Amino acid sequence: MSDGLKALESIPRWIPCNKQLPEEQGLYLVTELEFERIEIDIRYFNIDGDNKFWSGWGDDPVLAWMPLPAPYKEDAQ
Repeated sequence: MSDGLKALESIPRWIPCNKQLPEEQGLYLVTELEFERIEIDIRYFNIDGDNKFWSGWGDDPVLAWMPLPAPYKEDAQ
């Protein structure tokens, strides 16, 4: 496999909630439906009996999720 294809595979992709939920608790980038608008937010995923995302700000349905990107680091030159 070429380096370009490997790089493309490492890019996080949206995962529909009806296909798969995160395996670990933590913060995730989510696409949610808020007042009939699609919005992007950061939510905490809590693994409990209901396997639901929550953020403390409301219960808007989460449609899809992806891991947060790694934080920016300056190149050491």
